[in-house]
Amino acid sequence: MLQLIADNSDYATVDVAQEEILELWKANSVYSTYSKPPVIVEERLTKLEQTVQQLNLKIKKLEK
Repeated sequence: MLQLIADNSDYATVDVAQEEILELWKANSVYSTYSKPPVIVEERLTKLEQTVQQLNLKIKKLEK
């Protein structure tokens, strides 16, 4: 199973079975007069940072 996650949050995540994949393309560059910034990666990184901070606090409390 391949999970497709778009940089554009207007599009939902899609799961595709390996048997259904006919081709994979890689974009080396994109030309556009307008492009939303890819916030998904930034949001995920922020959530990971928050989770790590919370875990560190829990570890420190357990060490006391």
